[in-house]
Amino acid sequence: MQLLVIFLFYSSVLVSQNYAGTTCTVTKIIHLKQDPEKCSALDLNTYLDDDLATDPNLFDFIKNIGVYDTFLLRGSNLRSLTNLDVIKLRDGSQVIITENKDLRKIPKFDWKAGDKVLFTVAENHNLDTTELLKAIKAKKVKGARVQRPFACGDRRRKSEHCRIIEGILVLEDPRNLNLPKLEEVYGRVILSGSNLEKLPHMPKLKKIEWMDNKKLPAITIENNPNLKSIAELANIENIVLGRGRMNVVIRNNPKLCIEPENMQKSFVKKYAAHVRECGSHPSLRRSNFKQAAFHDTPGRADPNGTRGKIPWLQEKLGVGNSGVSYNYETHCM
Repeated sequence: MQLLVIFLFYSSVLVSQNYAGTTCTVTKIIHLKQDPEKCSALDLNTYLDDDLATDPNLFDFIKNIGVYDTFLLRGSNLRSLTNLDVIKLRDGSQVIITENKDLRKIPKFDWKAGDKVLFTVAENHNLDTTELLKAIKAKKVKGARVQRPFACGDRRRKSEHCRIIEGILVLEDPRNLNLPKLEEVYGRVILSGSNLEKLPHMPKLKKIEWMDNKKLPAITIENNPNLKSIAELANIENIVLGRGRMNVVIRNNPKLCIEPENMQKSFVKKYAAHVRECGSHPSLRRSNFKQAAFHDTPGRADPNGTRGKIPWLQEKLGVGNSGVSYNYETHCM
């Protein structure tokens, strides 16, 4: 009787495999010794073995498998995931692609309307996610966390390559002392309590968008005793805010002045008009030692009573987060 039960159990497994195909599980390097031609679906998880993500045989194994049950890829050196144009996902599929610095191409993902699929795509700074964002929006996928195209996030190790940064940009952070390619920031920009004389090199920065905590401004430049110039902010053309949120706070920077060539620029006229022009007498410095907060709603300086009440580090982190985690909205084009 026991043998009969065992026989029936294995028979049912074989029937399931014949009906749905063979799903190959890859969580260790040794699993790459399977024959990929026998795999009709893939269950990949490199989070369990960091060496798996950089194994030279990984791409050859996964390149022609056209269905994903689970696809968790972190820290690889792959430039693309597959030779196929389309990857099919099943109900319950998970696709998590993070921290792949060389990744430039992902396939089109296809799934049935109504199927539940999970997407997390973050920290892949060479990756264009435009088409994936469109697909997620069109199929109304809930809970997706997908980076903007070519975006860097909080877990980046350096920033020289970043065109877009999502998250808090702390300018005195050693990662951020040179930002030659940076064009847009989706988060806060902060320089507070530093010894810098000038801001990091950001010649292409044009846009800052801040839609979160109302109590914290999009840009904070304060309490920097040696700061002489904010010229790198002068070319910002667009600050996008949620209603009622503060634009810019510039205060308590005793050596700060505005270069004559920047005095007529839009950013300076809107947000730094209280800072003296370089070469003028220090007595002309009007509000450089006082609160200067600009809001999208007029007449609401310091509406939340936060002046002097938020510790420097807590303010930098927003609400004092102690851990690091991905915090990406679904950003649709």
